[in-house]
Amino acid sequence: MERGREGEPTGQDECRGWIVGASPRMSDLRALIQRIACVDSPVLISGEVGSGKRSVAEAIHYSGPRSAGPFIVHTCDAGSAEEVERELLEERLPCAAGGTLVLEEVGALPVHAQVRLLNAFQERTRPGFRVIATTTAPLRDAVSEGTFRRDLYFALSVVPIEVPPLRERLGDLTVLVEQWSEHFVRRNNLRFPGFTAGALDLLRRHAWPGNLRELESVLERAVVLAGTERPLDVSAFHFLHEQSVPAERNGAASAADPLITLDELERRHVLRALEYTRQNRTRAANLLNISVRTLRNKLHQYRSQGLLEL
Repeated sequence: MERGREGEPTGQDECRGWIVGASPRMSDLRALIQRIACVDSPVLISGEVGSGKRSVAEAIHYSGPRSAGPFIVHTCDAGSAEEVERELLEERLPCAAGGTLVLEEVGALPVHAQVRLLNAFQERTRPGFRVIATTTAPLRDAVSEGTFRRDLYFALSVVPIEVPPLRERLGDLTVLVEQWSEHFVRRNNLRFPGFTAGALDLLRRHAWPGNLRELESVLERAVVLAGTERPLDVSAFHFLHEQSVPAERNGAASAADPLITLDELERRHVLRALEYTRQNRTRAANLLNISVRTLRNKLHQYRSQGLLEL
């Protein structure tokens, strides 16, 4: 098994749990993965934080002829421009030969590194590898703003894939809850009596700003702390109750709901992840699907703005 970002093990079993479900969008996504897995065309995966972009990249890799090769992940926003460029061009590219190179948050790649990366892709002498890029922010906007090269954008986005947020695929919630709960039970050798209908309804009404990462964290917490022979009811998710909102068909909150900025929403989610992991930054970063360096930078920003007490 190859290693991903910061030594995380990756593999076929891990990625499948994120792309299950019978909703039309997930069915289409799985069909697209199967269609492109056997070719080497570059793929650009877009989606919100925690929506499962890494898992889609894994599914493409492990479903194709390069599955026996390395699965190398490079996080483009982790470190200074010099560190990112050196690590990518001198370490990640050579190691990806025969496998797949994933460029996470490719929009953060420094401009000079973009030039060298494009040149590296065009070198005929370099051993072959597949390139999959992921982005949270729309990459076209970065192109329009002049922070991302247009030629590199077209080179990376031969096959564009958009991963839907959880609020747009709530029909898959039940199967996700069942599958992940069983996983946590087996992994921790626990007895688990399941959920009441009320608890499942509460999960369906939650806004899920953290998407699948948040759902995974919430379910693990509930299962591990259950300690009961009866099915878990809404009290097991008391920390979600006040944040739950009616889920509408288009995934948007009603006009009467109080609105906060995306930055504040992100800050609250980051702090919830740290609280859940008892201030373990490595585990919190994994739950948030960001690097430890990125998490550290965000905390420094919150402190400088007076939004985080020491």
